[in-house]
Amino acid sequence: MRSIIKYFWKDNAFVIFFMILAGISTTLVSFVNASILNALIQFDFEVFWHNIIKLIIIFSLFLIFTYLQIKQVSKTTQKMSNYLRFQVINKFDELSSEEFSKNNEGIYTSWLNNDINQIEQAGFNRFYEFLSNSINLVLALGSLFYIHWSLLLLTIFEIFIIIQLPKLLGKKIRTATLAITKANESSVSKTTNLLAGFSTFYLFNNIDYLIKALKKEYVSLAEEKNKQSFLMGKVAIIGGIGNVVGQISSYALSGFLALIGAISIGMITATVSLSATVFNTVGNLSQYLSSIQSIEPLIDKIAQFSKTSGKRPLQNSNSTKNLEQGIELKKISFGYKDKENIINNLNYEFEPNKKYAIEGKSGSGKSTILKLITKNLNPTEGKIYFNNTNIESIGEKDILNSITYIEQKPYVFNGTIRENINLGDNFTDSEIEEVLRYVGLDSFTKNLDSIISENGKNFSGGQLQRISLARGLVRKKSILLLDESTSSLDKEIALQIENLILDIADISVIMISHHLDPSIRKKLDGVLTL
Repeated sequence: MRSIIKYFWKDNAFVIFFMILAGISTTLVSFVNASILNALIQFDFEVFWHNIIKLIIIFSLFLIFTYLQIKQVSKTTQKMSNYLRFQVINKFDELSSEEFSKNNEGIYTSWLNNDINQIEQAGFNRFYEFLSNSINLVLALGSLFYIHWSLLLLTIFEIFIIIQLPKLLGKKIRTATLAITKANESSVSKTTNLLAGFSTFYLFNNIDYLIKALKKEYVSLAEEKNKQSFLMGKVAIIGGIGNVVGQISSYALSGFLALIGAISIGMITATVSLSATVFNTVGNLSQYLSSIQSIEPLIDKIAQFSKTSGKRPLQNSNSTKNLEQGIELKKISFGYKDKENIINNLNYEFEPNKKYAIEGKSGSGKSTILKLITKNLNPTEGKIYFNNTNIESIGEKDILNSITYIEQKPYVFNGTIRENINLGDNFTDSEIEEVLRYVGLDSFTKNLDSIISENGKNFSGGQLQRISLARGLVRKKSILLLDESTSSLDKEIALQIENLILDIADISVIMISHHLDPSIRKKLDGVLTL
């Protein structure tokens, strides 16, 4: 966490500045209170009222400085939290689809939400509390020395003893925190997986199993959180015992000093107040340190993820935008690690602006070929050529800039039709309307601001596939890949979309199909059978 604090040193410098001003204000209050008591003992009303006015002014300044401190702490905390989030998010640009899939979406969601929230609460918030209390501690110790040197010596000795005790539990607390983050990831992942199968549980009349499984996940999470809370409670008790002993001993010493005339009676109140600040702070510092140390594994995990090298290369100059020489597979073989090859010594050429289909049994490698073409996978043996250029020398981003890849279940997010087609790019409404008409969604041209609900529940499967197709066509890419994109649709709609695709001029099409309709087969320039 130290590196993050240093990275935002300017923001944190302002935080420290306001903390110092607020700390000076509270320290001055102790001395003014002592002066008020001395004035009352001496029946000096003029001095009494002067000090009351001072007290009002100091408290007013304290409130102003505290407000500015809270505001600056909030701004800085959110900057640092987003800095960590963006380390994860920015890494996505370097990952291939295969690398991204090593963790499911629930794990990434847990990192961006649960882990960062925990870092905020147990890390950043505790750090600022530690910092504020440390400043108040230094000011209080300096004030005790000003009152009498013996008070400082006694206080420092007791602080040393108090600080040592909670260190015994530091390792256990870090272990407990890591267990919580793993439990969070597991609960998010398993909950997402279970809820995705709600319809299956419903159809088998077994919702009870779903409920029990969900409850089990959160009971396990609660147990891990309780373990950490119990450990933090032990740290608090140890600090509390030291706090009580320290305050009583300081009170006794200041009373003795007053009896022998070393300090005024009024200074006893200042000593009590300052000692309370010191020992309350020291009692809390051990908890703050334990809490701050506990989130180090979470920060290390994010740092390690952001430093891992992704396989996805940056965009380069070997553009494939205009596919003039086609795609050629030469002696391609592929097999997953420690498994038998699913593709062996395959040779095939996809010529530019022609239409092809890949057919074969389940598991024969149809989708694998598309993944090889998009560099999502690398062949075990053989070469793939784009425009007579070895695919190994072409950046993955360049390849994807040339390809529209339509999946079996098109992805849509909760947003407008315009946003779902643009995907962050800035196509004009006229360009979007043109492709919507082309794919048979004329009625959508007047409703670009219509909201697509989560997972596209307010649209039919055919409409979603057409939106996905429009999303690709508006980018005017030269290659269209369809990975069983119409298999989940009824036959009539599937044929409409497939005919629409095959009628597009000046574009290369490679489609995967289990069962090619005779009318579609006639329009194809070639069929690769696996």
